[in-house]
Amino acid sequence: MASRYQSEGNVQAMPSKLVYVDLKTTGFKKDAQACQIGSCCEDEEFTCYTCPTIEFELQATYKTYFYSNEGVLYQEGRILETLPMSEAWERFLRFLEEKCGGNVTLVMHRDAYHLPIIKRHLKELGLLEKFSVICKGVIDTLQLFRKEYPQIKEEGRGYELDELLSIIGLEETKPSELDALVAAKNLKELVDHEISQGNIDSYVLNNYFKSLTYIQEAENAKEDAKILKTEMPSLSKETAEKLVGAGISYYLLLSTYNEAGESGIRSLLSEEVNGQVRVTKSSMVIRKNIYDLQNRIKTEVSSPLEEQ
Repeated sequence: MASRYQSEGNVQAMPSKLVYVDLKTTGFKKDAQACQIGSCCEDEEFTCYTCPTIEFELQATYKTYFYSNEGVLYQEGRILETLPMSEAWERFLRFLEEKCGGNVTLVMHRDAYHLPIIKRHLKELGLLEKFSVICKGVIDTLQLFRKEYPQIKEEGRGYELDELLSIIGLEETKPSELDALVAAKNLKELVDHEISQGNIDSYVLNNYFKSLTYIQEAENAKEDAKILKTEMPSLSKETAEKLVGAGISYYLLLSTYNEAGESGIRSLLSEEVNGQVRVTKSSMVIRKNIYDLQNRIKTEVSSPLEEQ
C-alpha cells in the first residue's frame, strides 16, 4: 500500500486508548448472541467463551466450527470452558476499565455487526450505562480500508481481515474467523503496521471515529423514520430519514398542511437552510407527502362518523 502520511508531524495522540475487539457469534441475524469475546490493548489481552441460549446458524458453524448442545459449547468437537453470559460481559468491562484505563475507543472490523450485539447483551444485563462511561466510541476499520484503499477493490481483492493481512505481507498465525482473540490481535497488527509505514495516522483514525452518543442518535433517527413511514406509507426510506434528520415530524407536517395547505408543505420541504435544501425540491416527493396527509385527514374526519 502506498504511503500517504510520511511526516512525523502528522502523528497525534488519540484522545482515548485504542482497544481492538472481535466477537464470535451464533450467526448473522439480529438476535445473534456472542459465544466468544476477544480483545487486546497494547500488551494486554482478554478472551472468554460463553454458551449462547439460542442455536447456531449453520452458516456460522460452517465458518467458525462453533456449535452448542445442551448448554455445552464446542469448536471442532472440542469442549470449551465457558462462563455465564453475565460474568463474561462483566469481566470484559473490567478488562476495559482496569487493564485499558477506562477511557477507550473500540476498534472493530465491521462495527455495524459487532456493536449492536455488544450493546444488546450489555443492555439485557443492566451494564450498558457502565459501558457508555468507559467507552467513548468506535472506529470501524472495514470502512476505513474501503475508503482509504479503493485500489484493493480495483485489483479484485476483498477487505476481509485475513486478506488485508496477506496483501501487506503479514502472515496470520491462525485464521481470524476461528478465534476472536486472534482476530483482535491480527487487527491490531494490521493497524500498527499501517501506522508504522506512514499509510494512516491518528488524523485518519479520528475521521472514522463515531461516538456512542452519535450512534445512539442515529439509531433513534432510524426508529423515528420507521414510525413516520407507518403514518405516511408512500414515503421512501430515504425521504423519511431526511425528514427526521431535518427535525420534521408527522405532526409538524400535518399542522403545516392544515394551516397553509400544499404551498406550506412545499415551502417547508424545499426551503434552503445554510445553503442546503432542507429535504427536497422534487415535486413528486412533495406530492406524495401531500397525498398521505390528505388521506390521513380524511381518515381522521371519517372515523367519528363511522363510530356513530
